[in-house]
Amino acid sequence: IADGTYSNPNNYYLAAVPGSSATNTITFTSASSDSSKVLFTANSWILSHVSYVILSHLGFVTNGASVGVVLGETRNVTITNSLFQTSSGEFGILSYDNPGSVNTIINHNNFEGSGTTVAMDFSTKITVTDNIIENAPVSSGISNGRCTFLSLDFDTTLTIKNNTFLRSVDTAFYLVGNIGNVNVSDNRIMAKCGVGLQ
Repeated sequence: IADGTYSNPNNYYLAAVPGSSATNTITFTSASSDSSKVLFTANSWILSHVSYVILSHLGFVTNGASVGVVLGETRNVTITNSLFQTSSGEFGILSYDNPGSVNTIINHNNFEGSGTTVAMDFSTKITVTDNIIENAPVSSGISNGRCTFLSLDFDTTLTIKNNTFLRSVDTAFYLVGNIGNVNVSDNRIMAKCGVGLQ
């Protein structure tokens, strides 16, 4: 995707794509490999019933869109090396269907602002690693403040490792009703935090 700011008033919608597989993935990435140069503002990416999709080096600025990326019963989706800027009451990544998504990898992203960064319900095999949570630059116009970084409800098999908090959060990890293997380790909270793990 060419560098630029994309402010389409409509959401971007991707439904099931026949033929996608582990060896035939669908990748959306910036041509410059710089997430700050390809910005989607005031709209959401909605992935519904898709498999083997990679979102890489993209920027999502919610600006009232409520959600950067919505996952609806997806399989094998990776969101990596991307930038999310959210204000209070908004979400970076959201999955709320029942059943939820399976095998979601969220790694090496920067989450800025005061929205809830990742919220996923009824999903299986969620891996959230090596992300940075920090204040948005004043020039971005995104409000900073406290939020929940990761809200996971009624999920199975979670790996949450090596995430770094450089801004204050109300709750770092909010986990409710999760079953199966839950691995929360090697995360660094380097700012004021109301609750580390709830």
